Formats: sequence, structure tokens, C-alpha cells
Amino acid sequence: MRRWNAVPLMAMLAVAAFAGSGPIAANQSQAARDAAPTTPATPAPAGTATITGRVVIMIDRQWSPVRRARVTLQSDTAATFTTDTDTDGRYRFDHLVAGTYRIVVDKPGFVPVLQGGRRAFDPPPPFDLKAGQSLTADIQMQRGAALQGRVVTDTGDPAANIVVSAVRLVYGPYGKRPSAIRTAVTDDQGRFRVHTLPAGDYYLDAAPDPRTLASGMPPAGDRPVIPARTYYPGTPRVSDARLVTLVTGQDAENLDFTVVSVPVATVNGVVTDSAGNPPAQVGFRVQGVGAPPGQVLGFQTQQEGGFDFRLVPPGDYWLLATTVSAPGATPEFAAQRINVAGQDITGLTVATARSVVVTGRVEVDGAASPLPPGLQVTAVQTDFELPTPQGGASPVVPVNVGVDGTFTLSGVFGPRVLQIGPLKNGWALQGVWMGERDVTDTVVDFKSGETIPPLRVVITSKTATVSGAVHNDQDQPIAAARVVIFGRDEQKWGLRSRAIKSVEAAADGQFTVDGLLPGDYFVAATAALEDGSWFDPEVLSRLKPAASSVTVTAAQKLTLTLKVR
Repeated sequence: MRRWNAVPLMAMLAVAAFAGSGPIAANQSQAARDAAPTTPATPAPAGTATITGRVVIMIDRQWSPVRRARVTLQSDTAATFTTDTDTDGRYRFDHLVAGTYRIVVDKPGFVPVLQGGRRAFDPPPPFDLKAGQSLTADIQMQRGAALQGRVVTDTGDPAANIVVSAVRLVYGPYGKRPSAIRTAVTDDQGRFRVHTLPAGDYYLDAAPDPRTLASGMPPAGDRPVIPARTYYPGTPRVSDARLVTLVTGQDAENLDFTVVSVPVATVNGVVTDSAGNPPAQVGFRVQGVGAPPGQVLGFQTQQEGGFDFRLVPPGDYWLLATTVSAPGATPEFAAQRINVAGQDITGLTVATARSVVVTGRVEVDGAASPLPPGLQVTAVQTDFELPTPQGGASPVVPVNVGVDGTFTLSGVFGPRVLQIGPLKNGWALQGVWMGERDVTDTVVDFKSGETIPPLRVVITSKTATVSGAVHNDQDQPIAAARVVIFGRDEQKWGLRSRAIKSVEAAADGQFTVDGLLPGDYFVAATAALEDGSWFDPEVLSRLKPAASSVTVTAAQKLTLTLKVR
């Protein structure tokens, strides 16, 4: 057994200043930005409005320009425009059409000054621009915070070339997951500095970069020891990690911790289709049980459906495979659980099984009424994400609903939730039945060889609408406030619940929520709320005490004035 020496990264992730729009993507280098023309990301439509302004920071009680900051103008039509500030911190956008816009500013080392109750990771507030208007929008910035320390191995040696991330728990379609906001790579002494962070609470984690590991694949039969993912102050579980709270501009130092090295194992074998033959197309994935869908460990493929994963740390995993026996054939799947405990698992034979076909019909209120156009039905994966075979199609593809309401889902395998959409203009899903079984918002495990009763999907337009405005205590409208409507029955709180709806108020504080099924609801307004957090029962419990109670009936239109408390 030997200790793994990670080769240096080809390039460190570029660092861009956070501008309040969620996890931060890598940015262009400054040199590339200086050389590149500042052209719109989307061709600009002809317009007569103009937005100008300055990006500034307070230094010695005076506003000073922020030079070469990247300013992005986002419109409600999905068009985006970018430019850089000049030496006086000024920027300008011309020939804009009327609409709603947001401004995002990126600059390494700087974060925006938050105003109006906004929080660090909220999107910037929208504003309306009229035809012919000349609007001035100055943006105030401040110094970002940083996390710095040193990472060592369990032998006391510096952990070089390790990716250290400032992590937050964010909400997504699969619940609350760790998400890296910014990253840095340790130097040859194991030191790191993750900077350009807004004030807030963070976890720190350290892990080898999977791309680096994959680029230095060990020889077959060799079992290296590599650093395991470790959260500060030295735990493999985020639930046991320590939060680090940063204030504006703070450098939190001496965040030293140890990463434990673990032996990685090889998992290899071959995949055949259900007839025992090598597949024409194949895809592999190893995903940790309970890990976010899409996790892939570095691997190499062999001929005739072989797989060879050589960097698998201890843990419980799904070994996933997708095969296609011939071009155009219906895919087959395998989902096998394995436990890796530092020992190689070799010579496996994984046989994929035939998927099932699910047929059904969409009805309007249980009758043969005309359907809204463009409906699609999808069987969404929940526990794991099946791989796409090389040269093949994705295992999850929405299917169109015919004019007669019928649909056929082929290639369905594993735990799925059945969804229909897009439902607009007051339409809502009333329920999904599989034979006599109500499977609305329920995970159904589709197994090979099963005969699936026809689905009955019922949608309705007999829904209620709640609209109005969000004001503060001075009866002034609050732009971009978050409105959440959720059922009073706490048993219906959770992911994918039809009893929960949320919208962001417009620049004038106005909001509209339609497609509400008749029933009893709470209605709450808050200055801001993290995307997707309104499905979290803990968040709803915090909103409930200040929420209004309403009961809506079919086709009712209710108008409310909500106050942010």
C-alpha cells in the first residue's frame, strides 16, 4: 500500500467576487478579461433606454472607484449584457428595451453592500426600466472576508494540492446538500486561503480534486492511500462539522485541521445485458448511497462492457449501469449496492435488467375535456442517477402527452416520482393513480418484470389565485420580497409538495400565485428566502407564527396586502 501523491492541478479555479446570485462560478482571468471585447452575451434588441452608474467602495470615509469590475445586466427576457468599469469605476449600457432588470457585479476581493434587508446569497433586487428612460444605478462594494489555515495529513505532513472549499448547505430538488461557494488549493506547505466571501456562516471541507486523481490513475492491483473528504475541525460528516461565522471583511485565521488518509479500493468487472451478451452501448457510474445524484468516481472503461473503478474510498455505494443491446433498442439498467471497506472487489458480473413501460392517460377533472397544450410526463429519479450510455440517450426523457391524453413512458427503472408539466395559467395536478393506488408525489420503485397498471393523471383548472402586494411597516412596497403559500396540514410539508407554492414579488411589490388547489393555507412574506428553502419543514415552521391564514375555494381570486415582519 502506498500513499497517494496528487499531481498539481492543471489550473486553479479562478475566483470571482460574489454578487448575490447563488454559488459562484469560475470567472475569466483578469488578463483574459482585459483582452476580450465586452460584447453582450445575447444580441441586444434595439431600445431607447440607458443605465449608467459607478461601482464604488468606501475607503478612508470617501467613496473610491472599483476599477475593472465586471458588471452584468440581466433582463427578464433572459438576455444578458456585460461590460467592465473604467478607471473611474463607471459603466454604461445603451439601447435597452423596457423591462425588468437586475445588476450583478463581480470583482475579486470585493462583495456587494447589502441593503433593504437583503442577505448575502439572495439574488440582486429587480427594477423596472421604461422606454426612453436614463437610469443611474450606483453599486456599493465592500471588502470580502476570507478563511485561511493549514491542512496536514494524519502523519503530520503538509497536505499539498488539496481543494479546500467554503461550503454552505443549499436547497435543491433532492433536499439540503453541501455546496461549495468558493475554493482554493493548498500550497506545498498545506496552507490555504479561501477569499472573496460575503459575511455569513460556512463549513470548510478539504478533499482531493477528482480530476487530479483521475489524471494520475494508479496501476492495476496497486491500492494507494488518499486523503478522505474531511470537514473542519476534522470529521468526515458535515453534520459534525463546525460552522465558522464571518463578518464583513474578516480574515479568519488558524483554521488548521487534519485530513485522514484512507485506502481506496478497486471495483471492477463486466456488464452484460439481460441475455448475457456484451452490450453495444454501455454507461457506468458509482454513486455513494445518499450522495447527490450525478456523483461520479474516476474510472476507466475496458472493452466489451468492462468497468474498472480504482479510486473508491470506504463506504456504501450504488454500482449503476445502463446498457443498450443495439442502436435504437430500449435501454436496460442495473442498480447494485456494494460496501467498500478498503479491500478490492474484483471480477464482478453485473447483468442489466429490462426496464418497464408505463402507459397512462391525462384527464381534466376526471372527464374527457380539452387538455392545455404542450403537456409532458416525466418519471424523475430520486435515489440515484442512472448513467447515460456512451453514444446513447438519457435514461430520463419527458414524453409528450397526445391530444387524446395518452402517453407512454418507456425505459423506466428504479425509484421515480411521476410529474406532469408545464402547468400554467391556473392549472394544477389534482392527483396520480396507478390502478387504485394513489401515487401523487410518492416515490414508486419500478422493478424489471413488473406489470404496471395504467396511470390516471388528473389535472384541474378549478384552482384559486392569491395576489396582492408586499409592504413594510411604513406601507412601502418591497421589491423582490419572497411570498410563500403552504398548506396548514404539516403532513403535506416537504419536497415536491403540491401544497407549497412560492413566488418573488416584482419590483413594485406585487405578486400573484395561481394554481392553488382548494384548501386551507398559510401565507407568509419575508424580505428574502434562499431558493428552494420553502420546502423545508423547519423553514415553514419559522414562517408560520407571522403568517396569515386563508381558505380558498375553486376559481376564487383572493387579494391580500402582506407585511414583512
